[in-house]
Amino acid sequence: MVMDRLYEQIAAAPGGRVSYADYMQMALYDERFGYYMRERAKIGKRGDFFTNSSFAPVFGKALASLWVRMVEQSGLPPAVCEWGGGDGRLALSVLEEWKKKSPHTYDRLSYTIIDQSPFHRRRQRETLQPAAEKVEQYDDVSRWLAERGPFSGIVFSNEFFDAFPVHVIVKEGGVLHECFVAARDGRLVEEKAPLCRPAIVRYLHERGLDLAEGQRLEVPLAMKAFWLEVGPLFHQAVMVTIDYGYTDEQLRAPARRHGSLRGYFRHQLVATRFAIRGRWT
Repeated sequence: MVMDRLYEQIAAAPGGRVSYADYMQMALYDERFGYYMRERAKIGKRGDFFTNSSFAPVFGKALASLWVRMVEQSGLPPAVCEWGGGDGRLALSVLEEWKKKSPHTYDRLSYTIIDQSPFHRRRQRETLQPAAEKVEQYDDVSRWLAERGPFSGIVFSNEFFDAFPVHVIVKEGGVLHECFVAARDGRLVEEKAPLCRPAIVRYLHERGLDLAEGQRLEVPLAMKAFWLEVGPLFHQAVMVTIDYGYTDEQLRAPARRHGSLRGYFRHQLVATRFAIRGRWT
C-alpha cells in the first residue's frame, strides 16, 4: 500500500517526522510510489484534474501562433523546451500548427520535453509518434542544460511551478512555527515546532511578509532554489509560464488565512491534507 510505504519512510526519519516539503516530495515524486510516477492517467476526465491542453488543441495552436511570431520577428532560434509535458497532446498541437504556419522555421524546429515521470514520457512518445523526429526527452532540467549548454529559444511550462514541494509555517501565540508531518501510532499527524530554518526566515524577510495570528503560509524554497540553479543557464530565451498562484497581498487576505495548499482526486477537492491519492498543488 502506498500509505504504508509513506508512513514507513516518515517513521524512519529523525524524530519520526519530516517537513511538508519532504512529505510532498515523497508523495508526489518518489520513484516507487509517488503520484506522478504511477502507471495511471492523471489528466483529463479519467484522471484527477484538467489542464488547458486536455480540453482541445486550440490552446496549443494559439501558443504556436504566438511562438512563430516571436521567432520570425525577434530572431529567436526555433527551439522550444516544455517543462512537464503531460501526455504530449499540447506538444503535438503546437508542432502541427507550427508546421502549417511557418514551414521554413519548422524545418529547423526542435522541441524538448522535460518530464520526471517514466509513465508520462512513454505516453508522450506514443502521442508524438507523428512528429517523433522533432522531439527529444529528458527526465531532469539540470541534466538537459548540463548536456547541451546554455539554451536559446522558448521555455514553456503549464502548471509546473505549482507542483513544487513547499514548507508550511503558522503563527501561534505570536511565534512562528514550522509544520511537520509525523508518523504516530499508525497514522500521519501534523506537529509544529518553533521556526528555526534560516532559509525560511530569509524568505520572509526578503518579501516583507509578516503573518497574522493563526495564519498559515506555504514557503516555496524548492521552487526558488530550482530557478536560481537553472536561470543563469539560459542565453537568449523567452519564458512563457502559465500557473496558479497569488500575490503576497492576496495570500494575506482573510480568506486564505489557513493557507492555499490543495489536493485533488478525481476532480474533487481532498478534505484532508494527508489523503495522498491525488495531486497536491
